[in-house]
Amino acid sequence: MSECVLIVANSGRMLAQAARDAGFIPLVIDLYADEDTRALSARVFKVPGFSQLYLLPVLNLIKQEYAVDHACFGSGLEAYPESLSALSNAFNLNGNAPSVVQKVQDKAVFFSLLKRLEIAFPETVFSAPDDDEDWLVKPMQGHGGLGIKHYIKQDGLDDNVYWQRYQEGVPGSVLFLTNGSQSHIIGFNTQWCRRADDRQVFLFSGVINHSPLTEFQQQTVAEWLGLLVSELGLTGLNSLDFIVQGDSVLVVEINPRPSASMQLYDMGGLMAAHMDSLAGLIHRRSYRLDGFCAYLVVFAGRDLVIPDAICWPDQAVDLPGPGLHIKQGLPLCSLIVRNSTIEGLLQTLNATRKKIFQIFNTG
Repeated sequence: MSECVLIVANSGRMLAQAARDAGFIPLVIDLYADEDTRALSARVFKVPGFSQLYLLPVLNLIKQEYAVDHACFGSGLEAYPESLSALSNAFNLNGNAPSVVQKVQDKAVFFSLLKRLEIAFPETVFSAPDDDEDWLVKPMQGHGGLGIKHYIKQDGLDDNVYWQRYQEGVPGSVLFLTNGSQSHIIGFNTQWCRRADDRQVFLFSGVINHSPLTEFQQQTVAEWLGLLVSELGLTGLNSLDFIVQGDSVLVVEINPRPSASMQLYDMGGLMAAHMDSLAGLIHRRSYRLDGFCAYLVVFAGRDLVIPDAICWPDQAVDLPGPGLHIKQGLPLCSLIVRNSTIEGLLQTLNATRKKIFQIFNTG
């Protein structure tokens, strides 16, 4: 009989699919309860947020009704340290411990660590800069590029932000497994961003398993990972984001949980390895599949309502349910496309996105 695993994430579909591929039965707590998440899971609990007010009653219900020992978390929960601790107290938490996540999320601690380890990163300050150079203002607990914007002095800001010098370049990431002392690189990726509006210029919109990094740059990043894993005690599947500027690579942040780039590789194998991380295991094999793969978020071109019946393209995932209202600029669905060439992949992505726009008469 397959073992149940609890998944908590903004959108649980990716980890639910990975858990299914690895032979587990997923139970999911997330914010959307998409149609494919429901199809993949034994049960989905939709919550309006991850504060303890919403999360604790669901955790208690799951412990009463299901035989679940293990849990893992995805994007979103790292911004709620008390809730992450509650999840860790209720179940065996795979991946990083709450104390490790807290160290990574404490930006002053993180960038101080980068400086001590002589790892390159953009100039970063924690009080409003005086000069008029191009700065970004970033939320302390952000994810997916939400809330990042160009700093304008006259703007009113809350206290939970920091400032980072804007850098031209190609956004990238490296997906890696670790057992707290050793790391194994899964792949280097290029990230895509889109301008949702004048306030959301750096919104994450996708990722592809192709990178402009040279072999020397890849080796440099690998050496940095070795230092960071040892210092932070990272466990399981993580990713590190960076900016590529010609010969330079600048570290931006660590995502201390499985990232969207997981979908570009062997998801079942990676999930099994992530679950093994409690035993300190690293599966040093290739998780790359043939050809190229990309994940792309499709944003609604106008306000719309999901009809009762819709024929989604095969590549579409994160499928909203009938009757759901989607506002202009918010995610409508996502696409996962594979192809033997980058050119063929991009053509398929564009054609499939156009097909979705035609279905909803939007663009």
